[in-house]
Amino acid sequence: MFYALDPFDETRADRRAARIAQVVFNMNRSANTPAATLDQFLLYKEAAPVETAEDAAARIRAQFGATGRVIDKRRKAKPWQH
Repeated sequence: MFYALDPFDETRADRRAARIAQVVFNMNRSANTPAATLDQFLLYKEAAPVETAEDAAARIRAQFGATGRVIDKRRKAKPWQH
């Protein structure tokens, strides 16, 4: 999951190079040319994984269930717990 937010292999370098190419292109384009997007300069485009509502609910249940803790909002907070 962290990899989707911050890739740690050559994908990150490819995105960085594409961003530089995009900026250089957009700086030198004419006024009537539309701005280029980052996707136009990426060499390898990966399809974003599609997560269904059921998959998301199962993932969230698994994450909360892994701690073994039960969240009870009816419990009153102690004075030192703000």
